[in-house]
Amino acid sequence: MNKVKPEFALLLRPTEDKSWSWYFHIDATVVMFEGDRILNPRGDMPHTMSEECAMADLRIHSQASSDMMHDGRSGLYAWSVEYHDAYTVDLPRAEIMVKTLRDIRRKMDKVDARLGSADRFATYVMRVALALDISKFVVLNGTTYDDYRVLDNGSAIYWIDAQERGFIDKVNGKVD
Repeated sequence: MNKVKPEFALLLRPTEDKSWSWYFHIDATVVMFEGDRILNPRGDMPHTMSEECAMADLRIHSQASSDMMHDGRSGLYAWSVEYHDAYTVDLPRAEIMVKTLRDIRRKMDKVDARLGSADRFATYVMRVALALDISKFVVLNGTTYDDYRVLDNGSAIYWIDAQERGFIDKVNGKVD
């Protein structure tokens, strides 16, 4: 039986947290398409050694802080590729996760060697997407996976940059 390779995308989400300081995050998590629906990949099947298992719980993370902006710096920092909120991780799953992170790092090192380090978070996301062989991006129009739009690389870069600019403007009092 020939399995169809799932089609993956990166779900882009901005969040704000004012519990301690004023933090802003843009995270990109891997989702997959099933027809017109988007779903989270499942990580609870490591015995299958599936690509879906490798993508489950993988996120590209960034943050910005109002404190940092008051110090004369601005923008997203602390970029990382990581597994986040994994429900259960046994040895086979941990091995898949380590292999996936090493593959991403190796591929990104090659791109960095040719082009230099990413100069902004949007560029970093594009490089991780390239390492993962992902060319679609998704943003939610509401709060559920039922209402979304698909972006290409250029539109995703614009969206990420606009979200970052919006937070900077908010912190600097330029918008409500």
